[in-house]
Amino acid sequence: ENSLELASLLCDIDSITRKASEAKRKTSNQSLATAAATNAAVGAAEKRATAILLALRDAAFQRSKVETRRNAVNCAVGITTGRLPASQSVEDKALKLVSNVLYPKAPDLADHVVAAATNELKRASK
Repeated sequence: ENSLELASLLCDIDSITRKASEAKRKTSNQSLATAAATNAAVGAAEKRATAILLALRDAAFQRSKVETRRNAVNCAVGITTGRLPASQSVEDKALKLVSNVLYPKAPDLADHVVAAATNELKRASK
């Protein structure tokens, strides 16, 4: 579970965007190269986040280890709810993954999604 949560932390595109904006402000001369580097960093972060969501999907659908499946669903739901840091666009993609792919495809995954969502609600209510 820890490795999946660590991987999901790569979905925090807002943090990368914030750091890139700070770097822009620090340079007195915003050049075309700085703008290109910022756009490249954000684009790479989006690709990484999408790859992480795909890895979570693949881990959820593997059949050999139930605990890995459960942890992948927990991470996807955690990204969806905002417990694990991610940009709004990644949270939206995670929501689509959970609601359109994981939940309807298999009854045991649907049970994991419901359990994970219930746990997130309990965490939020504390």
